[in-house]
Amino acid sequence: MKRLIKDQNIKFDTHQAGDRQKINLNGLHLEKILHKPKGIKLKFHFFDSTASEKQNSNVNKQLLKKKEEFEQLIMDTLQRYHRDGITEKYALKTAQNIASYFNLNKDFVSKVIKYGKNNSIIEATTIQEDAQTHKRHSIKQTKKDITISSRRNK
Repeated sequence: MKRLIKDQNIKFDTHQAGDRQKINLNGLHLEKILHKPKGIKLKFHFFDSTASEKQNSNVNKQLLKKKEEFEQLIMDTLQRYHRDGITEKYALKTAQNIASYFNLNKDFVSKVIKYGKNNSIIEATTIQEDAQTHKRHSIKQTKKDITISSRRNK
């Protein structure tokens, strides 16, 4: 999965920007935004039955299990943000779990937590470093989406 974020951004969302309805998990998809050529987006729908059938026939069980665990992590996080809100501890633990799927260090280079009304978290952003390349990546969580972006080293 590490190649998904090499010089690119990926985002997980359901396109339900704060409509206060129950999250429509059938709409959950990964959006890959290419840096070169600029402006191109690719979408992969998690629950597209055709894609799932094709994938299941070609992928070993271990890889499929890891994919399902990752999908569950993303769904649980979006639901929790949407339904109850999250704690800082949960947001940071989620960032560490996401980082592990992309072979990024679990330790943060930095973190920014933004609070809204009633002291609820509206955004959590962490920066992790790739242990091999030392390239930095941000993991941003909101109630609308989760975005993993490659960053230029500073």
